[in-house]
Order: sequence, then C-alpha cells, then structure tokens
Amino acid sequence: MRVMDNLRLWAAMTLMKATRVAVFPNWMRHSFMDIAFQTLVTDGYKKNSAVFACVQALAFGFSEPRLRVYNDGSPDELHPLAKLLHRPNPDMGLKSLLQYTMTYLAIGGNCYWLKVVNRRNEVVELWPLHDGQMTPVAGGSRLIGYYELYDGEGVKMDEIPRERVIHFKWAVDPLQPWRGLAPLVSVARETDLDSEMTDYTFALLKNNAVPPLALIAPANVILQDYQMRRMKQEWVEQYGGDNRGKPAILEGGVDIKQLSFDINKLAAEAMRNIPESRICAAFKVPPTVALLYVGLQHMTYDNVQGMLRYFTEQTLIPMWDRFDDTITHGLRDDFGLEDNVEVQFDTRAVVALQGRRLELGDFVDRAVRGGYMTRNEARAELGLAETADGDVFLVGFSTIAEPAFLAGSGKAASHEEAKAFKAETTQEARRQRALQVGRILQSIRKGAELQMAAEVERFFHDLASRVMERARALTDAGVRASVLEWKLAGWEPGQGDPTTVCGLEALSSKAQLTLPGLFDDADFGDLLHVFTFWSYEILAESWDTWNYALDTTLSFNRNDPAVVALVQTLGERITLISDATRNGVRELLSEGYQRGWSIDHIVSGDPEAGIPGLRDTVGGLTYRNPQGRLIHITAEQRARMIARTELGTAQNRTTYTRYANAGVERVLVLDDGFDNSHEFCRAINGKVVPLSWAKTHALCHPNCVRAFAPEFDALVDEGAIAAAEAAGKCPFG
Repeated sequence: MRVMDNLRLWAAMTLMKATRVAVFPNWMRHSFMDIAFQTLVTDGYKKNSAVFACVQALAFGFSEPRLRVYNDGSPDELHPLAKLLHRPNPDMGLKSLLQYTMTYLAIGGNCYWLKVVNRRNEVVELWPLHDGQMTPVAGGSRLIGYYELYDGEGVKMDEIPRERVIHFKWAVDPLQPWRGLAPLVSVARETDLDSEMTDYTFALLKNNAVPPLALIAPANVILQDYQMRRMKQEWVEQYGGDNRGKPAILEGGVDIKQLSFDINKLAAEAMRNIPESRICAAFKVPPTVALLYVGLQHMTYDNVQGMLRYFTEQTLIPMWDRFDDTITHGLRDDFGLEDNVEVQFDTRAVVALQGRRLELGDFVDRAVRGGYMTRNEARAELGLAETADGDVFLVGFSTIAEPAFLAGSGKAASHEEAKAFKAETTQEARRQRALQVGRILQSIRKGAELQMAAEVERFFHDLASRVMERARALTDAGVRASVLEWKLAGWEPGQGDPTTVCGLEALSSKAQLTLPGLFDDADFGDLLHVFTFWSYEILAESWDTWNYALDTTLSFNRNDPAVVALVQTLGERITLISDATRNGVRELLSEGYQRGWSIDHIVSGDPEAGIPGLRDTVGGLTYRNPQGRLIHITAEQRARMIARTELGTAQNRTTYTRYANAGVERVLVLDDGFDNSHEFCRAINGKVVPLSWAKTHALCHPNCVRAFAPEFDALVDEGAIAAAEAAGKCPFG
C-alpha cells in the first residue's frame, strides 16, 4: 500500500510540472476596488493642504542625499551606472528624479522607472511614470507578468516587459500584491472630512461667520409668496455681501433665528486636528515637520530638531534602504553588477543626521581611546578610507595587558608569575607603542603637507604678481643706485644661506633688506594667516595622539599655554621667510647690475645661464652658494619645504611642551620614517635622548621628518648625540 501511495504522489508531481501551473490564479490578474490616480491627485493632493504638505515634506527630504555606486564599500564615480544616475534623462537630474518618484509614490502608491535603451540594448535613460501612465499586470509564474503603458487619455499604448521597468511601492496591497498601496487611499475619509471643514469654514466666513438664518413672521400674519420673495431679496441686498455685519432693523414683529449650531459648538479645532493627525500618521510625517496646525501648537526649537531627526530615521532611512536595494536589483543585469557593487544613498551630508554622526564620532573616539577599536575600524565606522598605519590599537603608555594564562603553561598564572611576565614584557611593549605614536605624528604631518604647500604656493604666486607690477615702475638708474647703496652699507652677494638657521639669522640681521619700491610691510600678512590656520590644524590633529602617549584625556583648546606659545613664534618665522625672499631679489638685482642688465632683462632673467627672472625669484627661493653661483628652488619645491618645516616645527615644539608638562624626561627620536637627506638624522634615529635636547632640535633641515615619542624605561643612549654630530653637522642645530 505504501508503494502505491508513493507512486501516485510521484505521478501527481510530474503532472504538475508538465502543465506548469501558475503560482498566481487567474482571479489575481485583475485589479479591482481602485481609486483612480487622477481622483487622488485632484481631490486629495491638489485640494487638501495637509496632504500637499506631507507629500512635499517627503519629496524634499527624500531627495536630499546623493545616490552613489559603491564598489567594495567605496564610491565609484567613474562607473557607467554612476554617470547615468547623475543625469538620468535629458530633462532632469538625480534630485528631480527622486522628487518625482516620491511624489508619485505618496499619491498613488507606485512609481515606475522606465528604462530607455539604445540599439545595443544599453540603458541610457530613466523616466519616472505614475499610476495613471502605467499599470502592472500579474500573471504566469512571476508576481508581475508585464506592464501596460497608457497615454494621457487613458488609452493603452503598449505592453512593457518587466525587465524594462523598476517598480517602487509605498506599501503592499494584500489584495493586489503586485501593486503598491498609497497612504492617501487609507485616509481618504479623513482627507474628505478635512476638506469639508475647510469648505464649511469658508462658507461661514462668507456669511459673517454665522450659520444660515431664518426670518420668522408673527404668528397671526400669513405672508403671500410674493411677500416672502421680496423679504428675502431685501434682506440679502441690505445685509448680505459687503454689507455683512451691519445692524439689522426688523419691522412688523419679524423675528430672526439660527438654523444650526455655530462653529464653536461644532468643536472645529478638534475636527481639524483629528484628520490632520491621521493624515500625517499615514504618510509617516510628523505634524511639526509638515508645519500643520496640530504640530505648530506644541512646536519649540528643540522638538523641531528632534522631530526632523525622528522623521529622517523612522521614515526616510527605511525608504532609502528599500529603494537603493530596488535600484540595485533592477539595474544589476543591465550593467553586469558584481555582488560587491551596489547602489546606496550617501546619508553622511543629511542635515538632520549630523547629530547622529557626532554621537557616532563620540562613540568611536571612546572606543579608540579605550584600546578596543583600531584607527582603521574607527574610520570605517565613520565612512572614511583606511590609512596605511591605522591597523593599531592605541592605548596609554601606562596601560600594559596582564595575561590570564602564561604562554604554553595551560594553567592560570599566579600573581608572582604574572608580575614577572609583566616585568619582562613592559619595556618592549612600551617601545612598540612609542614607535606607533611617532609614526602617527609623522603621518599627520605628511597628510597636511600637500594642502598647506598648495596654499603657500598660491600666496607666493600672488606676491610675485604684485612685485612684478611694482618692478615695471622702477627705472634702470634707480636699480643701480640701490645696488651701490647696498654695497656702501657693507652688503656683498652670497651673505646668508636661507636653508640653514645661521644663514637665516645672518640675513635677518641686515637692516637693509627692505627693498623700497618692491615690497611693503603688509605683503606677508596673508602668509601669517596661512601659518596660523595650519598650526591650529596640526596641533588639533596631533592632540589625541599625545593624549594616548601620555595616558591623559586633555581636550584641545586654542587657549592652552602650549598652543599660545607656539602661535606667538609665527611672526618671527614669517620674518625669516620674508628676509629670505627679499635676499633672493637682492641677489638677482646685484647679478643684473654686474651684467649691465636693464630692469626688463632682470624681470625676465636668463634661463640659459641659470638665472631666474623676478617672478620665479619671488615665488621660489634664490640664493648664492659659497662658489658664487646662483641657486634657485622652484615655487613648488619651496612651498613643500616651507610646509614640511613649519608643520614639523609646530608639532615638535608643542610635543616638547606636552611631554615636559607630563613629567617626561627622555624621548625616543624617530628621524628616518620618510625620505631623508641628512647623515645626522640617520645616525640619531631610534636613539633615546634627554627631553631638553628635543627643545633645541625640533628639526634638523628643511626636509626633516623628526618626531619624538616619550620614553619611560630605557636610559639615555650615551654618546648617541656626539656620534650623530660626527656623522654630519645638523644645519638647524
């Protein structure tokens, strides 16, 4: 018997496969009980202000973030799909497309993106269509068999394959699962009630804000038809229209009476608030966000911000998550998207979510400070790219992990064993963390260097343009007289190499570096602003790293004594740079004087002889070497050199102050992390020196990458400084 049952079951299953029974029965292929899209637009969206306000709040909020293509979690702006989304069709951009989409969805419950393809069957345009233009038809083995396209008069134009349409739904209609259900449909009665209240109020206001009246004749008087018509006509003429509100005089015992309740007795406020509240609930838009009266009654600045965030988190974010998944799925085959490529809304710039982003930043900051999240993990949480040195746990130097089990022992460590193990590993652990701190400080400078260099180069470009204009006003005789005056004052070419401290000091000690006519006192004011801004930036970026190194939680403050002390030195450094620039111009003018050049020749220079013109001299750096030859550094090279020197000086001087205030006495020198060009640096790298030495040796040369990490265990490397000086004299020493 069991064998026969199995045989019959197998035969039934085979028969079902052979006949390909549809998943959805025939009765499900037809729509019914629908409200026409045009009716929803005319009687709901265009007629009711509450519905209009909710739809607009949705449309504008939904289109705020940018829709991007992500490849392995990173935006891919060059992807063909990204270009299509940026300009989906000739008539609209992405934000307009999203506004159309949300408007159609909120009113009709459905929006359709029609894919337009070229002759190679490539999707080249996306057009939004509403329920009045397109209808899904269920059938076959799929939820939707195809789509019907209609013109503006409701006449069917074509049948569109489902592969050519991306279908968005507001909510699922259980009776028609292939279509979306609009929120406006569920609150149709509330919308009608709200509209009727508006019409009723308007009619009352037209009638002096009172209900209809009845004129009552005395009980013993019988009026003829013509008399009643005349009485009504005279009443309307005298007390209707613009005469509303005038006092009425009734004669012959005529009385007046209201036919219904007045507006106060109808509880108009409640009848307004209830429909508005239900409409907002259906659209998932808080009344405060839609600026409806029911929300404005209790609105304050604080709850507006909270409601905006609530609206974004509870309504818009779920929509963004659903819709980007629908878009990815709908275009995956058209663009051959791999599993690691997806379309997502970039919500990082959404205004209402900035508080959420700050909260996430605080959490990440605590996690990194606590040592249970790496820098790269923290950056990933914030949507930032990883860094080469970010896969490290940063904890204070005083924090040393004490193992619960001795390595290889298989048993819990005793207090004495754990203490001995800790003593053996403490010094090496601290040294490794010191190296991490030093490398991070170097990386911070490296990251800011290019940005600051660009601003410095732009400054010198503008300065060179101003000097060129002033130079055209000079005469050849005036230039020769100035050079003779310098010589009489004791100046000779080749005094001071601006790439060394002693050379800069030699230049700054010469009072005749003013160069009247070419420079004025305000020329370097903008450079001071650049230096001030980047000094604050480099200190703010380095502050937490110093906190990790010293196991403190001191917050960055521009009024901190260490910061103030650093900023106060910027004027002196600007003066040195100004003197180096002026000295380069002086060298050029002196060279032109010796060669008998005119001012025009001096301005243009002699590239074949290696002599720069005036613009290049001001923008870059020109000086004379001991052999008497002019040396020129380009504007780009000088800007990089200045940025690297100033960032390193600002960071290392503040490093010294922070360490000294924390009681640190020794530091580990990290002097060879990037390209380095001096023997002294290579010799001192990795050595432990007194903190006092770091105070006077912030950098060694213009391209120096020196950084300091606090040392708590190792003693000073005796003879290390002398050995480094024997390897090569530090130019800035």
